[in-house]
Amino acid sequence: LERVRQAAGALAAAGLNRGDRAAILAENRPEWALADYACLSAGVVDVPIYATLTPGQVAYILKDAGAKLVFVSDAVQLEKVQSVRGEVPELEQVVVFDPPGGGLPAGVTSWADFLASGSGAMDDAAFRAMADQVAPGDLATILYTSGTTGDPKGVMLTHRNLSSNVLASSRVLPIDERDTTLSFLPLSHVFQRMVDYLLFHRGCVIAYARS
Repeated sequence: LERVRQAAGALAAAGLNRGDRAAILAENRPEWALADYACLSAGVVDVPIYATLTPGQVAYILKDAGAKLVFVSDAVQLEKVQSVRGEVPELEQVVVFDPPGGGLPAGVTSWADFLASGSGAMDDAAFRAMADQVAPGDLATILYTSGTTGDPKGVMLTHRNLSSNVLASSRVLPIDERDTTLSFLPLSHVFQRMVDYLLFHRGCVIAYARS
């Protein structure tokens, strides 16, 4: 909760407002979920991108979605974004979970520094009030198709689209806080992401397989 609150404050400090888009280009890991929860709580529309995509494919999605910020996992994903940054004029900031050594270029910040920029931005009451302003019918995320039938297309999902699946699944899957689960399918695909929301909702421990 504390990290999500910091990240939500950092999004605001970075100039992202409700309805703006932030992308996530990373393999499964706790920071993926924390960035996602922060966006959802702040009303920022997040755009998952498969970590296996080429720089050109990444550029297309970032540009089409109008992403102002992108979270990346490491030096490999950072290089993809940096190599096409000139093609994405709306992209203002890159946040890297595992920053490479030797300093970061302009417009790139580490996850730790990003969280620090949102530390103390809002207390728990302000954070919850912000999250409560997000309506079920608001756009939550844009998922891009594989592009096998042409250019990838953005699928717009609301908070209700996601929560209705979580609540329906919770009625038939007997899981609770006594269970530990492994998240290994890509979080950039809606199936594992929805399942992880279900696990989080039921109080399960979630373990992430990075490889």
